[in-house]
Amino acid sequence: MAAMCVAVFLQPTEPRKMAAFYLAFLFAAHDIFLSDLDGLEYFGSAALIDSLVIILLSSIKPIPRLVLSLQAACLASIVVNFVGWWLWVRYLPSDVYVMSMTAIYTWIMVSLIKKDRNYVGGYPRNSSNTRFHFAGHTSISYRNQNKG
Repeated sequence: MAAMCVAVFLQPTEPRKMAAFYLAFLFAAHDIFLSDLDGLEYFGSAALIDSLVIILLSSIKPIPRLVLSLQAACLASIVVNFVGWWLWVRYLPSDVYVMSMTAIYTWIMVSLIKKDRNYVGGYPRNSSNTRFHFAGHTSISYRNQNKG
């Protein structure tokens, strides 16, 4: 967790700093306040935090490759948290969950350290090529264009 917080300050651009900040802040908050929970409460809250990170990352413009990588890691984490809950309910060993989450955290740290050449894209705001781009919804764009 400390390495992730340090990585926030090492990001070269503002969009990358915001992406790293959202991720580190929410993961640290979950670790500090909700790590004592058991079962569905723990795994569900972890999946909820991952979902919130995905939504917050979708607001970052322009889109660095880091955002796409972190969104994919959060999606993988949601699936792994479901598997972790299923293992907990069945009283099975949690080795698969622990190894999978270690791999996801390693993926996140490598993504935070790896530099982007350019932004992903140049994709227009309403493009279907951008992943998890909630802010590009047509009614929101219409309301923003017409100031109402």
